[in-house]
Amino acid sequence: MAVNISAKFGKNAELYNGLASIADQLIKQPQDQVTAVVTLRTKFVKEDYDNGGAATPTVKVLQIEPMFGDAAATAHHLQQVAFKTRTGNPMEPTLFDQDSGGDDWRDDDEPGESAAVPGAVFSAIEPASTSKRARGKAQ
Repeated sequence: MAVNISAKFGKNAELYNGLASIADQLIKQPQDQVTAVVTLRTKFVKEDYDNGGAATPTVKVLQIEPMFGDAAATAHHLQQVAFKTRTGNPMEPTLFDQDSGGDDWRDDDEPGESAAVPGAVFSAIEPASTSKRARGKAQ
């Protein structure tokens, strides 16, 4: 089943878009991965009566916060555990992960470590806390 995402933040909710704090880094380092914590809810459900009544939910992102350092490593580990719980399979490296041969992915990695990405740092992008947008929202 497909799930659509509506991630536009209204003017009064922009404070909850943590991606704005790293926008410059996302542009300068587009190949880097960022682990984030996301809170969402169902915005609406569309039913296609011409196609057997198939329902497709659209979720609204209420808050998204990029993680850094130890928090990013812990969030990535939780993501791996959740994936295995949901699918019964270990999470495979993505196309963007470093290639280490693919044979050393294992479940017993410590938070922040990935045998498939030796020495990987899940926090390559740091928040731009001095950006005008971040300073304006913090005040």
